[in-house]
Formats: sequence, C-alpha cells, structure tokens
Amino acid sequence: MNRIKLSLLSALGITALFAGNALAEINVAASFSITEDIVHEIGGDRVKVTAVIPRGSNPHSYSLRPQDLMTLEKADIVFLTGLGFDDYLKRWASAPEHQKKIVDISRGIKPIQNENDDHEGEDHENEHEYHAEHEHHHQGTDPHAWQNPLNGTVYAENIRRELCNREPDSCEFFTGNAENYIKSLKNLDSRYQELFARVPDKNRIMITTHDAFNYLADRYRITILAPRGITDSHEPSAGDIAAIETLMKENKVHAVFIENLAANAAVEDLSRKNGRVINGMLFTDSLAEEPEGNTYLRMIEHNLRVIHDAMLQ
Repeated sequence: MNRIKLSLLSALGITALFAGNALAEINVAASFSITEDIVHEIGGDRVKVTAVIPRGSNPHSYSLRPQDLMTLEKADIVFLTGLGFDDYLKRWASAPEHQKKIVDISRGIKPIQNENDDHEGEDHENEHEYHAEHEHHHQGTDPHAWQNPLNGTVYAENIRRELCNREPDSCEFFTGNAENYIKSLKNLDSRYQELFARVPDKNRIMITTHDAFNYLADRYRITILAPRGITDSHEPSAGDIAAIETLMKENKVHAVFIENLAANAAVEDLSRKNGRVINGMLFTDSLAEEPEGNTYLRMIEHNLRVIHDAMLQ
C-alpha cells in the first residue's frame, strides 16, 4: 500500500514538474494576414497569433470592429507591418499603455516613396478615427514592402528577435524556424533574379490594377503601369486611362493582370479594348483561400511566376 502511495505521489510530482516547466504560449496580434502568416511560421505552436484584419479583407478600406479591439487588448505583442500601413491603428497605438507591446516589423527596410500621393492637399484632421474614415493614408510612403521577398526576410528577423525577447526559453526554436524560413525566401529571390535576367528589357512592363508592386518592380527591374494609386480607392481619371493606353500601345505591353481585392474594371476595359488577354490574378494586400495564395511564400512565388511567364510571351 505504501509503495502504491509512493508511486502515485511520484507520478503526481513528475506531472507537476512538467506542468511547471511548460513553455508559455505568446499571444500575438498581427496587423493583417501576411504578417500573421510570417509570425506563425516562426512561432509555430508556441505562439497564438490572430490577424486584426481578417484574410480576404481589403486593408485600405477596413474599419476596426469591437472584436478587433479585444484582440489587440489581449495580445502580449502587437506586430505592425509599418511604413504607414497601420494608420488605421494610430489612435489605439498612441495610448501609453499600448505602446510597450507594439513592434514595427519594417525596421531595416528602405522605404519607397510614392511619387503621386493620392490624397495630397486633403484635410486629414480626422482621418484616423476608428470608424469615421474608410480609407487609409500612407503619407507618400508605399507600404507594400512585402512584395519584395527580401523584405520578407527583414520582417522575419524582426519577429524572431521580439519573440526571443519575450520568451528566451524558446529562442532556439524560434531561431531555427526563422533561419529555415529566411533561407526559403532568399532561394526564391535568387531563382527569380536569374529568370528575370533572361527577360528582354522591352518586355519588362506590366499593367495591374493599383500601384502595389513598386518593391517588386525595384527588385526585378520592372516598369509598373497602374490606373489606381497605392490605395485602390483612388478612382482613375479619363486622363489616367488614356495615358496608360498610349503606353500600352507604344510598348506593346502584353503582361496585364487583375488583383484579388481590387476593383479591376479599368484594367479589364483596357484589356478588352486593346485586344489583350488578362494573364492572371495577382495577390496584393491579403492572403487568400486559394492554395497559390494562402501563405506569404506561396503568394510571392505565384506573383513572380505569373509575371515572369507573361513577359516571355
């Protein structure tokens, strides 16, 4: 009987020991689905991550819901995408009690300035109210840095560093995941650097719905023509359309794309009027349910592949 009691107590003691040493799960809020996915790749099962802007929602016109505010309040870390992308959170983030858990994952990325700010000269006094405005402003900076996979490696390293700071006992785990993930992104970039190098310069022009690919264009030496600005809320004028149509004809542009979240009517009309074929859909501001766009790595690979293939036609 004593032996049974001793065995039982020993088992309970061992169970309690393991429970006491269990690694804590970090509760993370990510500004949108692409950041959420990168956090998940690095944090694995030691992180619980929720996107503030749900997958499939347009971040340029998103309004915070009460449940989004609850997600932010409960989070140990709030990962912001940076470069003005998260202006919809500016009021929440300005509170002193929130600032200590905010991390901008764009630190180390060289921003690209938008040459034509869609909202220059507007009155921005109340633009960051939670629900009053349905449009996000980027103050001349293009926030779409994730379209260059090397910028994705910067995001990953910033996320790894912060997770290690919050949970040092899991740092080796986070670092191993980050190293593998960064290697995958660098390999993808190297492959497409070689592939685009074989595309003639005269073919390196593409038309898409809004100006979300400046970082990709800069990395792979591509010219982008887009009727809409860096936020797809900018309604193109007749002059915008006419200018793109002229360039399309002069340069014999055949790489024409629509986007998964944008209003694509202008590009579809241009394509139909000029006898062009839409070469596919690009993923811009959100991950998707489709397999080719349901992770950040797959999304970038899909975009690069269809753009490259269209330019070889």
